[in-house]
Amino acid sequence: MGKYESIQTFLTIVDSGGFAAAGKQLGVSTAAVSRQLALLEKNLGITLLRRNTRQLQLTPAGEFYYQRVRSGIEELKDAERALISAQEEISGDLHIIANRYFALHWIIPALPEFNHLYPKIKINLDIAEQQPDLLETEGDIIIGVSVEGPADYVRRRLLTTNYIFCASEAYLQRMGTPMRATDLHGHRFLQHSMRRPDNVIYLTKEEAFTLQPAMYLNDSMALCHAAIAGLGIAYLHDYMVKEAIEKGKLKEVLPAYSLKQKPVYLYRRQDRYLQPKIRCFIDYLIRDVT
Repeated sequence: MGKYESIQTFLTIVDSGGFAAAGKQLGVSTAAVSRQLALLEKNLGITLLRRNTRQLQLTPAGEFYYQRVRSGIEELKDAERALISAQEEISGDLHIIANRYFALHWIIPALPEFNHLYPKIKINLDIAEQQPDLLETEGDIIIGVSVEGPADYVRRRLLTTNYIFCASEAYLQRMGTPMRATDLHGHRFLQHSMRRPDNVIYLTKEEAFTLQPAMYLNDSMALCHAAIAGLGIAYLHDYMVKEAIEKGKLKEVLPAYSLKQKPVYLYRRQDRYLQPKIRCFIDYLIRDVT
């Protein structure tokens, strides 16, 4: 037995009024009860009980110790009951930060069933186009991040994406299809205004290309729609333009310059004990994503 069990044995002796009664209640022998009390007294360096053939009596130190540990044990039991209850009926506010694409295509479609399963979890969804500062944000879960975060965050890869150039067929018929990166100088390039630097495109991990954008937008999905509308050539994650390409609304150009194998992550803070509300949402979302 550990110290917790020795303390519980001591409390049971006092509450039941004797060693034999305590042993019966705990399911151990009277001798085992006596040994546990002797071990506790030895560790504490004090006598807790005076005992003779007729009765048990708490010493003053024993009385003091009994009251304190009784209160502590009750608080511990309350904490355990509350934890078990929280596990059984998960609740609380859940703050999620995600870019627009993941919010609209993955998170919001998953919420009706999730809310049915966990009605006491209150979702606070922030749609943030800009990369959040992982050191400053108070979000429980951050979704759609394509850069490595700080060490105190746990990350999970959601998917691997490519950055691709794309434009509408109408635009390409009007302006021609670029065959080399240098051809982009003769085209209208649509740039995300939050990219830094905003006049550089990384054609490969090692090769960069400088050009002057014709238009800036601060939202990736708006960039996609601008390209569909024939306003120019955009450079976006393949998952954002996949549907438009499949439907013929966009066409990939310069495929040799696709920036390949870029991971997209889900992040959460690295806590010793993962809160049930966070764990169950991640498990539910990953099930739908994968």
